[in-house]
Amino acid sequence: MHSPFRTLLLAGTLGALASSLAPQALANTAERTAAFAKLPDWSGVWKVEGQTDTFDPSGKAPPYNPEWAAAYAARRKTATSREDTMVRQCMAGVPRLMATPATFMVMVTPEETLLHFSRREIRHLWTDGRDHPPADELWPFTWADSIARWEGQVLVVDTISNKGDLWIDSTGAKLSDKAHITERISMPDKRHLRDELVIEDPVAFTSSWTVTRSYVRTSLKELPEQQCNPPQARQ
Repeated sequence: MHSPFRTLLLAGTLGALASSLAPQALANTAERTAAFAKLPDWSGVWKVEGQTDTFDPSGKAPPYNPEWAAAYAARRKTATSREDTMVRQCMAGVPRLMATPATFMVMVTPEETLLHFSRREIRHLWTDGRDHPPADELWPFTWADSIARWEGQVLVVDTISNKGDLWIDSTGAKLSDKAHITERISMPDKRHLRDELVIEDPVAFTSSWTVTRSYVRTSLKELPEQQCNPPQARQ
């Protein structure tokens, strides 16, 4: 049990600390209010438009080099839905999240834009001025590492360190873990979001790959619950 004296001492210390920080806190609040006023309103629940079986809604395959093209062709002939990493692991990952039927909510703040998907996966797009971690502190990650900046009302996202063994669509297309993804996310009108992705992969591609996805704002007020049950191991 804490003594009354210790409780009063702690309260006094915290009170003095709060008083000393109050002017700076108010300044930060004013700065954040001004920053918020410049940000677009992307609130609501969104869903992807167009084809979702392939990452590119036009159905075009990635610009693979001969080695990766051969592996992709073989995988398309023999792979089953049970081998889809999104099915097996209950995780779509990046960049596939931007092309799945899962709905998502957007929260825009001066420090980050957060995409919360009904699959219970989250993308943090940091706009607080940070850079990517040093190379020796990076490793391939399901949701990769994304930093971003605002160019007017367009959010420019820079993503590296994605997990290369994940399928990016149900056809079995993949990227290597050296892929570099640049996105330009904007709201052309009040009902739509647009994401233009430029993917460069020095290991798998012969050229950069540009894919554009669009999303429509739904009438939902919150995310629906989406269960994921991975298939049982083969006997």
